[in-house]
Amino acid sequence: MKPDEQAGADQIRFIFWILNYFVLLASNRRNVFLYLIVLSGKSISVFNIIATNELCYTV
Repeated sequence: MKPDEQAGADQIRFIFWILNYFVLLASNRRNVFLYLIVLSGKSISVFNIIATNELCYTV
């Protein structure tokens, strides 16, 4: 798998995390805040992966 394909896969995973968040929001409002914290941590790591992949291409 090429690095750009890996970045695309990470973006798809991030979209699924957002969809999962909205499903959870609709079904269980008590754990939404905790899930949002987990989601934000994951999204930050995904953006870091995408950013480092783009840096590898520009350098």
